[in-house]
Amino acid sequence: MVAMNTAEINRQINNLCRIGTITELDYGERQVRIKTGENITAWLSWPASIGNNFVHWRPLRLNTQVVMICPSADLSQGVIVGMIYSTEITPAETSELVDVVEFGDGTTIGYNSESSILTIDCAGSVVVNCTTASITASENAVIDAGGDITATAGGNVAVEATGDAAVTGATVTLNGGAAGGVVCQTHTCAFTNGPHPVASPTVKSG
Repeated sequence: MVAMNTAEINRQINNLCRIGTITELDYGERQVRIKTGENITAWLSWPASIGNNFVHWRPLRLNTQVVMICPSADLSQGVIVGMIYSTEITPAETSELVDVVEFGDGTTIGYNSESSILTIDCAGSVVVNCTTASITASENAVIDAGGDITATAGGNVAVEATGDAAVTGATVTLNGGAAGGVVCQTHTCAFTNGPHPVASPTVKSG
């Protein structure tokens, strides 16, 4: 009867699934080293998220806790299959109703399944490039800027409202304003020296 090497069997069982910490990263080669116990692995393949219609690049973070499986209990063949929160890396949200992605600069993208509200809180700028853009709101839409708002069109611009349309500003300039100020009904008529007798019933100014 062949004697069993219980120490080797136990080593292999212990090494089949290990918890470790990312200790080195090579972004260009998409490789990672893991410290598990007193061991540091060789360079391992970067875990990827790939589908039929997308390839997701997800840069990893040092000191992230990971779960690693090792074929034949060989640490040099380890494959990262999951990640674990730690005291150093905690989630931005802990509610069972909210899904959140948090980026390194504090930017978050979150969705609340109870209120059905999608929130994007960006620490910097938001840039969208596309061929055609369409925004449809079944109720109200609000754009609020602390600075200027600029809209430029290479073609025509159409603004349509079934209700009232209001433009309020310190000054309102049409086509550069080279022709001078707009005359309104309450302005003094040069001929009658009184208010203008006829004015537009639908376009009004202050």
